[in-house]
Amino acid sequence: MSLDHETCTKCERYSKEFNKRNNSLCVHLEVTCFNSIWDEEKQKPRRPSPELKKKKKEEIKRSVSALRNSLGGQLLVHLEGLSPEDPSQGNFDEFIDDDLQTIINVDETFDDVYYKKTLQEDPEFVVIDIEPSSTIIITDPKTKFIIDKGFTPDSAQALRFFLKHISYQQDPHHSEVKHRQPFLNDETIQTINEKRDIQLKGFVFNDITKEQKKKEEILRDPEQFVDHLWDLRLPLYVTAFAKLKGGGSYILGIGEEEKKFSTVIKGQTFQYMSKSFEVHGIELPTEKYPQIEHLIEQRLKGGMCSIDYKGESLDWNDIHITAHFHDIIEEGRVLLEIVVNPITGVLFYDNKGPEAYKVEHREPFLKCTRCELKDIITSVTKH
Repeated sequence: MSLDHETCTKCERYSKEFNKRNNSLCVHLEVTCFNSIWDEEKQKPRRPSPELKKKKKEEIKRSVSALRNSLGGQLLVHLEGLSPEDPSQGNFDEFIDDDLQTIINVDETFDDVYYKKTLQEDPEFVVIDIEPSSTIIITDPKTKFIIDKGFTPDSAQALRFFLKHISYQQDPHHSEVKHRQPFLNDETIQTINEKRDIQLKGFVFNDITKEQKKKEEILRDPEQFVDHLWDLRLPLYVTAFAKLKGGGSYILGIGEEEKKFSTVIKGQTFQYMSKSFEVHGIELPTEKYPQIEHLIEQRLKGGMCSIDYKGESLDWNDIHITAHFHDIIEEGRVLLEIVVNPITGVLFYDNKGPEAYKVEHREPFLKCTRCELKDIITSVTKH
């Protein structure tokens, strides 16, 4: 079992020393977390555990953002096991720099915010000096913004802009919230395609050998069926569609495939590959519909939170998300459409709202703790 900064005697010692001078947090990181391990038996390198890498990267990101949100400070990183003969920190830089880059604002550079140095008393420690942020750093917005090709790459920046924008206006996007009707019918199914307010999902699985068995299990059990919708990121699309002027529709049972198309350019015939959407449908028993509808509503309601344009909690009764089962293809197969109406506010797919952290004093260490939603809104809108 690997150590962490609270069980490592070196981390405890230096944390106490640094905390006497300023804000500081510590992360314990074994060098095998970001360097390949040489396998003597197979005579080749073995890559670090992806799960451990992800866990440690998230810990570093939380710590850095907490320091930036708490007047700056220093992050101590204990590279346990670093060989005295290894002068390079290149792999460590590659391990953390992309994440550090996401925790700076658009008007800052990497050089403005971070300075790394090796601790003179112990070369196993890297000290990162971290400058404070002028606005709150949101590590995970827990809401999505959508463009025609999919989600925007920087939803945190978009959320900051959106929250700042709504602080000046009662209703920046919807002067009148419109009630969205289901999109699918006998006519629209003929030319169905993805666009900003339409997301299509096939009822398919990565493992072909287990596909039929898995499908049968999911179709028998409404709980597993709704689990599958969550695996297909339904809550993320719900939060994105709720921000569009006309809302959006998430449709299950229409898969994306590659298809050849013929064309003529300057007298020459060519074929090229592009996307095609095939309507397959779902063999879902009618008696399962009510339970599936109920589960979708309950999970969305229990796993989400929302705010109106004043930053106050929005009543779930003002949020309209409905499930519709369409019998518009061959008998025995249906399409499921989740219709998301626009709201006068913002939906989050986490019931605590966006993730942002701050430093708090808790004996014997300083710790990073999650900020309250109301504090995030206040911080964003006042700058």
